[in-house]
Amino acid sequence: MTAEAAVTTLLPIPLKLESCPCPACASRDCTGLLAFDSFGFPIRTVECDGCGQVYSNPRPTRAYLEEFYASNYLYFYEGVRGISPQYVRRHRLEELAAIRLRRYADYLSPQTRLLDVGCGSGLFLAAVRRHFHETAVGGIDPDPSAATFCRQQLGLAVQQGFFEAYGASERWDVISAFHVLEHLQDLPAFFESVRRNLRPGGLVFAECPNLDGSWRGIGMFHLAHLQAFSPRTLGNLFRRFGFQVLAVEAIEHPLDPSNLFLVAAAPARPGSGLPVRDTAESERIRLRCRHIHALRPARIGRTWAKWAYRRLREHLLQPGEGN
Repeated sequence: MTAEAAVTTLLPIPLKLESCPCPACASRDCTGLLAFDSFGFPIRTVECDGCGQVYSNPRPTRAYLEEFYASNYLYFYEGVRGISPQYVRRHRLEELAAIRLRRYADYLSPQTRLLDVGCGSGLFLAAVRRHFHETAVGGIDPDPSAATFCRQQLGLAVQQGFFEAYGASERWDVISAFHVLEHLQDLPAFFESVRRNLRPGGLVFAECPNLDGSWRGIGMFHLAHLQAFSPRTLGNLFRRFGFQVLAVEAIEHPLDPSNLFLVAAAPARPGSGLPVRDTAESERIRLRCRHIHALRPARIGRTWAKWAYRRLREHLLQPGEGN
């Protein structure tokens, strides 16, 4: 990786970028797909010429993202300062948590110890705890407002921070990571943390956007998404780090469109070798990216309009009403 560099973006928040190799295989040979993201930031989306992984290059630096998640993430994306009961209702998060519980219930039991990485609102943990009364649940999230909401509103044991630094006295039976992998700066460090905190034979649940799904437009490609996965590349990533993939399937639900879910068992053998690019899949993805009609000035203008509206609304509303 090269030294970080501040970038003039003409957007409401500054940006610091670094060039990087493929996060899955470390190759530096790549082909450009998009020249900027959905906000208008000059973040290129590329595809690895070796394994077919799609990722951001250049990407925001780790120090930049740590500050971004701690102070700007929810406000920049949603226009709110923190998770609240109103936010939960507006995004139908309890319904989404119930759908997730049904999806993974056959892998759980009353004695399961489950840790949710990037737990957000904590509603999946709360649903698991209600359904399996004896289940021990915990969470970790880099957003301090999310961790506070989980502790104060739901009574959950949730830490604020990044998973790579997480450590517990006992290992977990299941580690879930919903819409986390696409945000990670260091995929090998994540899998090392999973191995350290998961008991032998334990399970991992993962969900992320489906690059080979039903998405439309440039919305999937944005500042916080550092890589994008298809069913093939997501499964290959887990196999590379020695996990046994039990299921990897597309999700197409009105509340959860164009996503993937994966269930994998803890490492019991050495990881597999590096996969090669799937030509047919690459051509589908490249063709869809070529047909994205998005002018960068229009994206920048739209981002500024949203920012101005949110700042005005925040100024006009009384404290506490903006959520």
